[in-house]
Amino acid sequence: MSKNLKKTKGLLISLCFLISCTQIGKHKESSNQDFGSNSLEDAIVSRIVPRWFSGHKEFTLRHSSGQGVPHMFYDVSPDIDINKFTLNFVVTTPEGSPFSYNIDLASGQHVVNKAYCVQNDIWKQFSEGIFTPPFTMGIVPKILDQIGDPQKIIVFGDQKNYENNFTSNYFDARIVGGFIEQVCPIGGCFKDKEWKSRIVLIGVQKDHEKFHKVETITELKKVVNWPLVEAFIENGQGINRVVTNTYPAFRFGALITKEQALRYLDKNSVYLKNNKLLGMRKSCHRLYNHIWNKVYKDSPYETQMKSLKTARERLSFIKSEKSLNKSLFYKRFKKAFIDYNTEYKTCLHFIYPSSINDNIERHWFFSYYSAVHLLHELEYSFDCNRGIWIKNVIGSNGKRIISLGNEFKKCNARMIDSAFELGIPFMDSLRKKNYQSYRYVDYDSRSFGTHKKVYSWVLDDNKVFSCDEEPEFNVQMGMKTFPKDVSWKRKRLKFNSKGQSIK
Repeated sequence: MSKNLKKTKGLLISLCFLISCTQIGKHKESSNQDFGSNSLEDAIVSRIVPRWFSGHKEFTLRHSSGQGVPHMFYDVSPDIDINKFTLNFVVTTPEGSPFSYNIDLASGQHVVNKAYCVQNDIWKQFSEGIFTPPFTMGIVPKILDQIGDPQKIIVFGDQKNYENNFTSNYFDARIVGGFIEQVCPIGGCFKDKEWKSRIVLIGVQKDHEKFHKVETITELKKVVNWPLVEAFIENGQGINRVVTNTYPAFRFGALITKEQALRYLDKNSVYLKNNKLLGMRKSCHRLYNHIWNKVYKDSPYETQMKSLKTARERLSFIKSEKSLNKSLFYKRFKKAFIDYNTEYKTCLHFIYPSSINDNIERHWFFSYYSAVHLLHELEYSFDCNRGIWIKNVIGSNGKRIISLGNEFKKCNARMIDSAFELGIPFMDSLRKKNYQSYRYVDYDSRSFGTHKKVYSWVLDDNKVFSCDEEPEFNVQMGMKTFPKDVSWKRKRLKFNSKGQSIK
């Protein structure tokens, strides 16, 4: 491994939960930063200026016009003022929206997730039907919470303002408190320790007439339908289904004051300052380039072998001194997978790997390469003997049965090609079974879509709505896992050790 790649690997390991926690209140970014530096001024709505995707054409997401697109997470400063209890946020799903949206961190774009429908309270505490969100949902830019996800916030304010501008603007909010959100990852969580907890901020739109005098959650409860708020949080994000049984996936925990919420945020969150983001982007770009140039591209040996027409020519070349370094893709891939597995998956979630506009072949290679890593992250392994993807279960010692060092160990060139080819249909089967999986989003052009270019893998969680069996509400049915007109370009040489052609 080269000195630069060793440096990259070391840096990525130190970033691999993206830099140690930084106290938010002590860091204000100057206005001369090259991205995410918009000042709030007095406007409630500010348009996001695209900076993150400037330059680096091989890693840039662009409009059809060729202009860069704004990154909803990196191109906005959080501008947190602990003393005034204010901050910036970007909207994921506006109040009253018929669809749920997420923001994909790698591309920084909104992606439609599910269609809302009328549901009954799974906890059987709220008697009315639960439909669209009674508040605006969002995330605080550049801030990761204690479990490494973007910091969530719910905001009460001007519904139309958020609805009309949420895909291209950021907003400001005044914090009035927060709550503990508890999540059951899968199935029925019957013990408290099985639930995962996080802080969710509660805010109101600054200077909004209805909320002008609201300073606390107690005061907020007087002007909103609070029982509906709690019911939506516990039902509107989905429930867990196991065969025909359904279980709660979310529950509303303890309320906390605005002082407690921001103090916790200050001490336990990760603030991705611009200099850290630039360092991470540089390291990930270096890793992506290494994978493309040193793993995917044909070696001189492969190039020469493919150029030879007869078995005699190939056999002569195989025996010649020129072929001493018989570098083959499947061997390079297996080594790179073990060497950079953790670093690649971290980069994949936060840094865009390739531009389809710059190099189509490169983009689709990274799409397949990423799918293999995402399946591994979901705890699946490729069985080289049977040629299928299988669940890599956790043993009694708490570790996976197949260790990282043994992944693909027995796979030959043909099996490595099969791993790539079968990864996409296997991911599709996971989605159809409602298991946690990923889907590739290209251009979200449907009537309910965002009409944005994404070209990235996005997470499909295992949460469902109680009305998902009704086709008119099931957006998932219209979401493909991967473009049908794209296929894996086989990398194995179709010649044996005697230079003879093989299938």
